[in-house]
Amino acid sequence: MAFVSIVKASAFTSLRKPVFFITVAVFATLIFLSRHLTIFTLGQPTSMVTEVGVSSIFLCGILGAIFLNAASLAAEIETGTLAVLLTKPLTRASVLLAKFVGNLITLYGALLLLTIDFFITLTLEASPVNALTIQAVILSFLACALASALTLVPVSYTHLRAHETSLH
Repeated sequence: MAFVSIVKASAFTSLRKPVFFITVAVFATLIFLSRHLTIFTLGQPTSMVTEVGVSSIFLCGILGAIFLNAASLAAEIETGTLAVLLTKPLTRASVLLAKFVGNLITLYGALLLLTIDFFITLTLEASPVNALTIQAVILSFLACALASALTLVPVSYTHLRAHETSLH
C-alpha cells in the first residue's frame, strides 16, 4: 500500500514540472513540423520524417528522464518527505523502485503522446508505418527506461546513504 502511494505521489510530482511539459511540447512540434522541414532532402523526405520522429521520441525520453529524476530525491530531502518515507517499514530499494515507477509512468505517458503525434505525421505524409519503425519506437521506450534508472540510482544512493547515516 505504501509502495503504491509513493508511485502515485511521484507521478503527480513529476507532472508538476513545467520544464518537462516544455520539452515534450517542443519535441511534439518538431515531429509535426518534420514534414515541412524535410522537403529539401532530394528524394528521401519520407525516410527523413521517420528518422526525425524516432530520434525526437528518443531524445525527448532521455531529456525527460534526466529532468524528472535529477532533482527527484533532492527535492524530497529538502522538503523532509524522505525522512518520513524512511521511517515507514520500507527499504531503500522499495523507495527507489517506487520513485522510478512513478517517474516512468509520467515519462511513458509523454512518450505515448509523442508516438501518436509521430504516427499522425507519418499518416499525413502518406508514409507507411512498417515493423522496423515500430521496433525503433519500442527500443526508444526501453532506452528511456534505462536512462531513467541510470539517472535516478547513483544520485539517490548517495543521498539516501547520507540521509540514513544522519538519522542514526
